[in-house]
Amino acid sequence: LRRRVKVFLLKHFYAQKYDYRSQWLNFTQSLAAARGETDLYQAILAFFSDAFAARGGVLFWRDGGVLRPVARYDMAPVETLLAAENALVRYLEETGRVFNVAETSSAMQAVHSDNEDFFRERAISLVVPLFFEGRLEGCIALGDLIHPDEELIYEDYDLMKLLAHQGAAAVAGLQLSAQLTKERELAAVGQVSTFVIHDLKNLVSSLSLLVDNAAHYLHDHEF
Repeated sequence: LRRRVKVFLLKHFYAQKYDYRSQWLNFTQSLAAARGETDLYQAILAFFSDAFAARGGVLFWRDGGVLRPVARYDMAPVETLLAAENALVRYLEETGRVFNVAETSSAMQAVHSDNEDFFRERAISLVVPLFFEGRLEGCIALGDLIHPDEELIYEDYDLMKLLAHQGAAAVAGLQLSAQLTKERELAAVGQVSTFVIHDLKNLVSSLSLLVDNAAHYLHDHEF
């Protein structure tokens, strides 16, 4: 009850920690400036790192049954794959919440156990889920915070989820657009192939008739 009252007072009687309108506009402009999938990943990671004062990050995106690292920002190469059975993936799917590595309650032990090496080697502080149409499509793992003593409040998590939703939609939209373009190209190839095969069939039919009649009329000079 004390916590709920505190959050209520912070929301309604104190200045907000972030200018949501400014953050939203700046993030949208960063996404719009991207010229491809790689640029889009980098724009998302760079904005998250700057907005939440993190030392770089890595973005995972779904590839079949695993989440695979597809981009990194100010971080050494990451080879870690997050399988569907990984406790971190299950936590993100079931709760939809940002995972704070600093949380070490008993409920989080499985997540830490499955990802201990990754968290330690890359100094991961936060993992933000990326949902699109209700499905976990990826996540952003942020490095250690520049100010590790800073207390994260509901506004931090709200903004993370807001930007994550926008970022995931942008990536999914770009991929769907690329898929649609590919399907249109295949449809065009198929249409051309249909015309070519139709003409070949006509030629083959004529040649077939010629061969069939040759046995009977080969002696005829006009034939």
